[in-house]
Amino acid sequence: MSKSDNEFAKKIVRACEILGELMCKFENYKKSKNIHNLIIKLNDVEEECDNLYLSSMRELSENNSDMLLIVSWREIFIALKHVQMPVSM
Repeated sequence: MSKSDNEFAKKIVRACEILGELMCKFENYKKSKNIHNLIIKLNDVEEECDNLYLSSMRELSENNSDMLLIVSWREIFIALKHVQMPVSM
């Protein structure tokens, strides 16, 4: 496991935690003052994941010559990105 995929996993967990908080607050969305802040936090985590994805892909292609390793990690990062994306929709 590389540093990038570990960070990705932590950010996905954080996004899920925020989404859980958001769903709890959504029951009383008209009275809640925290929903807007939670949505902003969720968007921030999504942006961090996007940046991590791009830097991970760049690092992968620059620092490796083994095509099998590059393709394997690329698929892992793409899967992590797809896990992260529905959270922010």
